[in-house]
Amino acid sequence: MNEMDGAGEMLLPDDLKKKVREISESARLELVSFAMETLSEACDDADGEEGSPMDDWRRENREREDAAFSSFSAADIRQFIKARRGRHAAEKIDNAVWKALIETEVGPYAARSRFNLALDETLMPSFAFDRFGMSSTIMPDGREIFIAGEHEDYYDPDFYIYNDVIVRDPSGAIDIYGYPETVFPPTDFHSATRIESDILIIGCLGYQEQREEKTTPVFLLNCETFEIRKVKTTGKGPGWIHNHKVSSSPREEYLTVVGGLRHRDSERDLIANEKRYRLDLKTWHWTRHS
Repeated sequence: MNEMDGAGEMLLPDDLKKKVREISESARLELVSFAMETLSEACDDADGEEGSPMDDWRRENREREDAAFSSFSAADIRQFIKARRGRHAAEKIDNAVWKALIETEVGPYAARSRFNLALDETLMPSFAFDRFGMSSTIMPDGREIFIAGEHEDYYDPDFYIYNDVIVRDPSGAIDIYGYPETVFPPTDFHSATRIESDILIIGCLGYQEQREEKTTPVFLLNCETFEIRKVKTTGKGPGWIHNHKVSSSPREEYLTVVGGLRHRDSERDLIANEKRYRLDLKTWHWTRHS
């Protein structure tokens, strides 16, 4: 059996790792091309004429991408596409390349390919908005707030677990806030529950070395200042949990956490959560219910 490192990645020789990455990049491009051709043919067959819905979608998508990236050069992409952590709490990151990737939802591989930079490992992991385990919360004023999430799997050079906050207001304007890992660690597959003007973030899968069986990550995001603070809780919480569901009491006095998966230190494994946990929002005390 192959050994795994602390983040769950197989320990492979450097030359083999490089080969796996090259194959992954190449295979991804071929798969996308094949999927697009297949979908296009299916739509053409269904319509029985040229100018199918897929053709229209591809044209509109291409026009949107062209408009977003037409003002950039290869040097711009090389300088600004790489993902990074915030330098200080709630750092407002004014990165036009990142914003274009968010607006168009173009993946980093496609963005690099436009400028013949597809296999440039010095640019990886590149920033991505195409993420798993990213939360989306609509605020009363119409803002949509996206929190963290991950892009790709551990073996991919663009694999990265984010710890940022992205805000899209009703006009379409985008703001990006970054944080040091010491303020807000890499977070994915969490829950995000609006509590008045704040968002309570519970749980995380994270990197292997982050996980602690008896710790439940709880953070509070102020949606006016975008400061994030760690919430110190007491009582018996669910532990290191992710992919769970959260419900609020009628008067928002407490939250109930159900389902999901919990990490076990002894096995470095994940087990199903079969209990219900209640978090009092005044005292931050956990209680467990069968």
